[in-house]
Amino acid sequence: FTKLRALPGGGPAMHALARVRDRGALHLTLIGEGDFSDELHRLIAELDLHDMVSFDNRMYPLHDMPARLAPFDLGFVPMERSSVIDYALPLKLLEYTSLGLPSIGVRNIAVQHYFSEDDCLYYEPSDPDSLTALLERYVALRPVIEQRGARLRVLVVDDGSTDGTTAAANRFR
Repeated sequence: FTKLRALPGGGPAMHALARVRDRGALHLTLIGEGDFSDELHRLIAELDLHDMVSFDNRMYPLHDMPARLAPFDLGFVPMERSSVIDYALPLKLLEYTSLGLPSIGVRNIAVQHYFSEDDCLYYEPSDPDSLTALLERYVALRPVIEQRGARLRVLVVDDGSTDGTTAAANRFR
């Protein structure tokens, strides 16, 4: 649910998804619009991912997003490494966490500060095979991931904060 000027790590992520052996076990839904939309459509067609990727090429009001994200099992926060990104705490990761949605993301200095090894599933952005392996392990780990989501949801809600993002950040101090 973003303006897709670029989807950092999106190209390698699409290539990683294309290498998943059990194509019926995973489905990626992308929500957003922008300058990168044409590139995403091209990648989906070029890599023959129509059976694994849905691209909802539009924006939704922010207040609609919790209901739109509710049916999903996992949030995906692709990033590429850079000197700036190494210190960035992705807002998408905080949003997914505040909704109790477990996430796949890139470990960096800021993420490591707030999130433990058990709070996210990590991949190396320079190695698409690491994402492919993680996605394949996700199928086997799905019951564990669902338990983590329930645990995070309880911890965030029980924080007492009225701001979900603040609650998520407080949880990981």
